[in-house]
Amino acid sequence: MRIFLLAKDPLLINAFKVVYDDFYYLSDLEDVSFRLPEFAPDLILINEDFISEQGDEIRVLEEVSAQIPVVPMIFQEREQEIKKKGWKGPFLYKPIDYGSLREILKNLFTQLKA
Repeated sequence: MRIFLLAKDPLLINAFKVVYDDFYYLSDLEDVSFRLPEFAPDLILINEDFISEQGDEIRVLEEVSAQIPVVPMIFQEREQEIKKKGWKGPFLYKPIDYGSLREILKNLFTQLKA
């Protein structure tokens, strides 16, 4: 499973580098329109630090990834706030046990395919 990660948090990015080998990340939306099709991921994870007040990132991602599931990574207590911005579940809740990251992503992907 190929994962496209949108995150600004260097600790999160480094954790993915250590734990997961088939992923690509960006720290801004500027290049997403050509990087996303180029990488051809199975799943897009967007960290909550990318979720703006306006929810503009939803439209950008929908335009370039109509067939790819997009899953926000959030703290559970922010779920209602994130939903009000237009995001739908499922969500990947933080804090994430990076030791179980592969299994968590496999289960999430299975859930999305069902």
